[in-house]
Amino acid sequence: MLNFKKFSSNEDGNVAMMFSIAFAGILGLAGIGMDYTNIVRLKSDLQAQVDAAVLAAATADVTVEGNRGLDQNQVNAVRQKAAFSVLEANGFDLNDIQPRFEISQGTVLLTAKTIYKPFFGGLIGQDAMKISATAESGLGEMQAVEIVLVLDNTNSMIQDGKLAALKTAATNLVNAVEESGSGSEVALVPFARYVKIDESLWDAPWFDRPEDIDTEITWQQATHTGGTCHTVTDTRFRDGFEEEFETQVCEDQTTTYEEMTRVDESRFEGCVGTRTPPFSESDASYGVKVPGLLNRIPSQHTGLNRHLNSHCPRAIIPLTDDYTDLKSEISYLYGTDNTYIPSGLLWGQRVLSPGVPFDNEESENPKRKVMVLMTDGKNTSRLNNSTNAQTYRFAPPYLEWLGGDGYSPEANEVTARMCENIKNDGVEIVTIAFQVNDVATQNLLKNCASDASSVYTAESNQALIDAFESISNSLDESIRLIR
Repeated sequence: MLNFKKFSSNEDGNVAMMFSIAFAGILGLAGIGMDYTNIVRLKSDLQAQVDAAVLAAATADVTVEGNRGLDQNQVNAVRQKAAFSVLEANGFDLNDIQPRFEISQGTVLLTAKTIYKPFFGGLIGQDAMKISATAESGLGEMQAVEIVLVLDNTNSMIQDGKLAALKTAATNLVNAVEESGSGSEVALVPFARYVKIDESLWDAPWFDRPEDIDTEITWQQATHTGGTCHTVTDTRFRDGFEEEFETQVCEDQTTTYEEMTRVDESRFEGCVGTRTPPFSESDASYGVKVPGLLNRIPSQHTGLNRHLNSHCPRAIIPLTDDYTDLKSEISYLYGTDNTYIPSGLLWGQRVLSPGVPFDNEESENPKRKVMVLMTDGKNTSRLNNSTNAQTYRFAPPYLEWLGGDGYSPEANEVTARMCENIKNDGVEIVTIAFQVNDVATQNLLKNCASDASSVYTAESNQALIDAFESISNSLDESIRLIR
């Protein structure tokens, strides 16, 4: 007879049975954990590629020559192709993930899904799981921007190919704006000590055009004969920079003199001075007119020991979307005279502001305004509002060149104030210190800029070109994921 009591008390096989049950549970949990890891990884990969695809669609180039003139459906097709190409390039079969692409109200939306089959689906009662990812982005089109290029065109820019590099850099920026298809406008303010305005503004009510002056002058014309001459190397300062030049030195010459007479014509050719303080720093109150400067006033007229010359760079180009004409003007830039940064800043502000002097219209939806200020040196001129300047200089107040390698702390203070005024006026300022070795000027430009990302230092001609390229890229409206 079976001994049930003995049988029930026998525990020899219980350990193995319990281990088998526990092992099955552990294995199931490990399987579920592995499935979970795979699901997370797959969802993350899908989301990353959908994000990349929607950004590719938003930034697709629909302005290149081959795509010009496309209607909206064709443009959308270009964007969809860009998105789907990213997905396919990253190993996703479009038939499997069934991407859904939509463009509406300035945004692009992309959704994709895939199926994951769990290894241990039986444990959770689910043989297949749907995984989806969605991304949305604003279209990567550049917003219309008003940009003014305030560019140092002084004598020092003539050296070492700097002006040629500036022309290349500025032209590249204009090309980038044009290719954006945004309808942005660009202005050009070449500056030195003074600026020049176009003839169309010479009779404007805010402007004081000077009267012509004819001066009969008499001088002794020297004629040198005989002797020996040789070439020597000497040094001189041009806008604060010392440079070498060659000149002739003659000895044992015979000099004779002949009295000569002529009428010296002083004419206005577009060169513009500055108003008396505080209007010298203000884009307002044009009842106080902006003075024009005659090209040359001989010393015989003023009683000074030298002639008064007004050297100006190319004329200011107001905001325009005629990129071809603008690039042509950039190609004609030349260097002259000395540096007074406030002149460039003030006229850059005037170019961007509504009303006079450029009769810009007040916009109901103001555009983003950006000023790019580039200089290669310190303020080598200062405002002189003395009695002497008002009486004799015919340019009250007179912007006085300091000579040699001197610079003006007063002009730096004016520059700093004007930078703050312009930024307070809603204008973003980007500064470029081009081969500037003066620490005070470097700090001046750094503080003038709107923020740290708007400060550029270019130590070479190529670095200047690169800086302008970086600025061009930053002008593009940033693309961000909405969700």
